[in-house]
Amino acid sequence: MKFEDLRVGDILFYDTLGHPTRVTAARAAVARGGRPASECVSITHVAIVGCISGGVPWLAHISEQGLIFNPINITKYEYKGFAYLAYRMRYDEDEFLATTAGSTAKSWALLNTDAEFHRKDDIGADITDFEDTLVDPVVTGNVVTVKGAFSQLKPYIAAFRSSSFGSGARSYVRYLSQNCVTDIPSELRQGGGPLSGMFCSMFVIAAYQTVMGEQRSNLMLALDARTTLPWTLERYVRGCISWKRLGYLDYFRGLLGENIDN
Repeated sequence: MKFEDLRVGDILFYDTLGHPTRVTAARAAVARGGRPASECVSITHVAIVGCISGGVPWLAHISEQGLIFNPINITKYEYKGFAYLAYRMRYDEDEFLATTAGSTAKSWALLNTDAEFHRKDDIGADITDFEDTLVDPVVTGNVVTVKGAFSQLKPYIAAFRSSSFGSGARSYVRYLSQNCVTDIPSELRQGGGPLSGMFCSMFVIAAYQTVMGEQRSNLMLALDARTTLPWTLERYVRGCISWKRLGYLDYFRGLLGENIDN
């Protein structure tokens, strides 16, 4: 899988490939919840491709730094303890759902009134100076961040709850599809109290379910976005006929060895 073959809407999991990594609060919570440790050893994060500019994929994702929209640096990327594992929707022949989901995730960052634009020295460098002019980050090479969009509490809660597509999950999809196509979810607005914020897999699932609606979500992404952790999402798409595993990006195959199973 090559970087230039990525499309808008592709999902990228951050896979440590068994290498030592920092134990997150969510993983510790899963261990305490009695679930198998194997579920959370490898997959630690997930992002969605929001756009492609000049052959460079831009990712929308939520981390402890907030909601981030930033490019992958293809030429200067330094290995940080993970490899990108890509998945794509299989039966989206016109690419409408995937493209719209990726664009939706991007818009949740760009249209957020709490968004901050940060100048970068080059694509892939760390965030440096704050820039307050709301210009297209894809044109300027800026990174967008929405601080406070990450919830520390919700991954804990998710570790002890079912990720099944029950009545609560369906109700949340209806809320997303009816309110968040042209607006951002309430969880991504600052000042929402302890219920505000998302985590990485919740964000990616919510972007897709916003454009899928309830019926398609039931067929293609039947998960509760609010309680699905990234390794559970990877396990679901791996076993779902609606998704295709594209494999690891070539950069990491060369770096970590050809024994990586694509």
